Amino acid sequence: MSGCTSLKLYYAKPSFEMTGKGTVSLIMHDQRLPDEGGKEPMQVGVIRNAFGMPFAMKATNTEPSKILKELALDCLKAAGYEPIDQSDNVPQLHLFLERFWSDGYQMSRTSMKVMMELRKSASSPVLWSHSLLSDTVVMWTAGTGPMEKGFHQVLEDAKQRMIIQFKDKKFAAAYKSIYP
Repeated sequence: MSGCTSLKLYYAKPSFEMTGKGTVSLIMHDQRLPDEGGKEPMQVGVIRNAFGMPFAMKATNTEPSKILKELALDCLKAAGYEPIDQSDNVPQLHLFLERFWSDGYQMSRTSMKVMMELRKSASSPVLWSHSLLSDTVVMWTAGTGPMEKGFHQVLEDAKQRMIIQFKDKKFAAAYKSIYP
């Protein structure tokens, strides 16, 4: 691929609940395929010209794994938990980013897939897990505006789904099982 085009990744911050449900350490794992951002962390897709020739599409402000970690931290706060830096002394929420990609031509599918796992520690069994898939289709016109809108929609959808999962009684029960 030659050339490159760029876009900004963003979402609206949710409101936070200060209910004192407990602390959680969040650990991010970027496991995207090598051809889909795994080798180049800022790459989030390809955009094609009128002849179908692909050009790399890169985020300008942050890597997808970093914005996803920030999003998950905000969603934990919105659900009433206090996220802290990585620690072995508190429950750990592991996020495995498997996909964050868009392939733009006439219709563009933008998608994100992340597996979330709550554990007592890195080596302990999984107490709770949820696979989150968020995707949208946008009509490509010109430039990266539609692609940026697609990623924004995917992040907003993921935000709503994460908050629901972190407020769910199954997540709370798994969290409480660590401290019998």
